[in-house]
Parts: sequence; structure tokens; C-alpha cells
Amino acid sequence: MFSRNIQDKDVGRLLDSGQVQENYNMKCAICRNGQTVEGHITVVLEREQSTLVFKNVPAQICENCGEEYLSADINRKLLQKAEDAVYRGVDLELLRFAA
Repeated sequence: MFSRNIQDKDVGRLLDSGQVQENYNMKCAICRNGQTVEGHITVVLEREQSTLVFKNVPAQICENCGEEYLSADINRKLLQKAEDAVYRGVDLELLRFAA
């Protein structure tokens, strides 16, 4: 399984439940004060010796605390691309995310 590091934020959250979708603004589940807005983030995935950096990943970002939410579809695509990279034996790869 890949671990996820967040760039420029202290906390990040992946929601696989499908409750968070692209283009859907919601109240932040963490701070409970802010609303999410559409944006783009950098996601770093690591497993064993492989490190993958995905730039320009669409996400919902809390305008108050900066919490990041990925849709289940985006999460699935990231993990599939990461699995493919590990299978190819990648040590370090920087990718611009394309849905």
C-alpha cells in the first residue's frame, strides 16, 4: 500500500466513500468552519523504494484550514498510475496528473 505525504499542508485526507466529488463544495469535516473550493494539489505517494509525485491533482480544499479532499475516482486513478509505476520499477517519478 502507498503512503501519502502532503506538500504545503499539515494534514490531508483521502475519502474513498464517494461522498466527496469533484465540483462539489461542502463544509469541511475537519475544522467544521470552512467551505471547500475547487483547486489543485500536489500528491506524493511512497512505497518501499518508489516515490511518485503527482502535480496538478484536482481536489476540494477547505478555504479555512487547507484540508484536502480527493474524489474516489481521482484516488482510484492515482493509485492505478502508482501501481503501474512500481511495476515498471520506478524509483522517482514526477507526473502532471491527467484525468
